[in-house]
Amino acid sequence: MHAIKAVYFDGLTSKPNSVIVRFTQSTIQINSIDNPIQISTIWDIEKVKNIDFSSGNNIQLQYGNDTIQTLVINGKNEFDTIKKYFPQIIYQNFYNRVLKGNNIKVVTYSLITLLSIIFLYFTVVAPYISTKVVELITVEQEISLGNKMYESLEPYLDVNKEKSGELNRFFSTLHFKSKYPVEIIYSDSDEINAFAVPGGKIVIHKGLINQLESWEQLAALISHELAHVSERHSLKLLSKNLSSYFIIAIITSDFSGISGVYIDNAFKLKNLSNSRSFEQQADEIGLKYMVNSKINPNGMIELFNILQNKEYITTNNKNIKKIIKIISTHPLTGDRIDNIKLKIKQLTNTVYEKNEEAKQLFIQLKN
Repeated sequence: MHAIKAVYFDGLTSKPNSVIVRFTQSTIQINSIDNPIQISTIWDIEKVKNIDFSSGNNIQLQYGNDTIQTLVINGKNEFDTIKKYFPQIIYQNFYNRVLKGNNIKVVTYSLITLLSIIFLYFTVVAPYISTKVVELITVEQEISLGNKMYESLEPYLDVNKEKSGELNRFFSTLHFKSKYPVEIIYSDSDEINAFAVPGGKIVIHKGLINQLESWEQLAALISHELAHVSERHSLKLLSKNLSSYFIIAIITSDFSGISGVYIDNAFKLKNLSNSRSFEQQADEIGLKYMVNSKINPNGMIELFNILQNKEYITTNNKNIKKIIKIISTHPLTGDRIDNIKLKIKQLTNTVYEKNEEAKQLFIQLKN
């Protein structure tokens, strides 16, 4: 039985009493040094209410309900003894040790642990949660959700209904198959950008269409964005960014508020940056759309070349980086371009057809 010298306050007076403290498996036995009978009390370890490590040299324990008894153990080295005999005390009072203690090692280790937890959350937990949340949403719910999200976005898009009609007629000539009710929206914005809304809506800005030179390039752009829709990339990105909301939803099994969270964050769709894996997946699926519809897939390479060339402008004989939205939201890397070139090169026995209707609609759209 390990014995430690300490100071005891009975809670009735402020008089300090020198005592010997002995630890057992379930109790703390306290006896006065000079006269063991004068002060003789036993604390139930489970009922110790507070342990304070705020002082670097003392450990303070409190016990009792109406009358609060206090035990002050001198010597910071005794902390290891308490930890050895009563590990449950350490767990129950970790807050005091970390936030009130002066132990630099403890604070350092705690900080490292916290940063590790944060890192694991964003690299493992958040993606897992976002994936699970998306799996809970049916296609019908996604379409309804996407429509509401678009309604909140529409006032900021400067929609050209006439040009939108031409875009949708153009899309119908491509014969891309999708489980979603696809609708293409033409925005009169000069921004060089395009993005997909969950559920089937695709927004293309005038600034981007003005850069295109052929109907095949426009078909490649739409096929790429349609792939984002079919693979639910926008939904997954939003879910990942908003995963903290979904942790609460999963814990409480209450998913009724998720749609509201999505709608409130709909405007982020314009600025969400797709991951490299999402972009490559959209390239490859978009390529399949084009091949299945007998559209020359070189239009996709031409599209990439245009965007890559527009990434730089020449001013006063100097190359200055031009920030365009579609590069920031759809990162265009050399790996992506090389990959799609390889995929096209591997195609065999493919027949591509001219589409005069699509060509004329493209010319009309550009004019």
